Amino acid sequence: MNKKLLFLFISIFAATTLFAQKSQPVVFPKLPMDDKNEFITYTAVMNIQGTTAPELYKRGKKWFFSYFKNPTEKIRTDDSLKNEIEGFIRIPLMATDKKGVETKVATIQYSLFLLFKDGRYKYTITKINEMATSYQGVEQWNHELPQGKNSAPADAEKHAQWLTSVDKEIKKTIDAMITGMEDKGLPAKEDW
Repeated sequence: MNKKLLFLFISIFAATTLFAQKSQPVVFPKLPMDDKNEFITYTAVMNIQGTTAPELYKRGKKWFFSYFKNPTEKIRTDDSLKNEIEGFIRIPLMATDKKGVETKVATIQYSLFLLFKDGRYKYTITKINEMATSYQGVEQWNHELPQGKNSAPADAEKHAQWLTSVDKEIKKTIDAMITGMEDKGLPAKEDW
């Protein structure tokens, strides 16, 4: 009888302990959204006083070629008359397991637009999607957005991690671009 009572007590204690442990709420990163087409879109206009559009175009192209591997494959539009560069970028999506091991789970692709005018340039990163046979926008991974409401709740933690990873990589690219577009102020070499 004591064994049955002890077993019942342990079972009740274990069950209440399991139910008492509440899972942490999944936090999705706050990503910039374009209200017009509901895409995640990173965009800004950067002012660089005293520069011409052709000069900024040259800086943008130089940055593009120094930052990306195989840039000629990534450039879709390179128009020096309109001062525009359009790139189609692919990056690996890495997921980290509980042991800290990173594994590639997908390939992410997006469009990068650089537009140049005298004294300023505009960058836009949009149409961020998982490489697949049909368009699979990463907006579907955000369970807080209408596009992601149909996602399985069990995938929420995984999707939040993926979106955070994509956000981090894109912000790294933006930071490198802003730095690459700045004038270093180095004197030109004199050719006598």
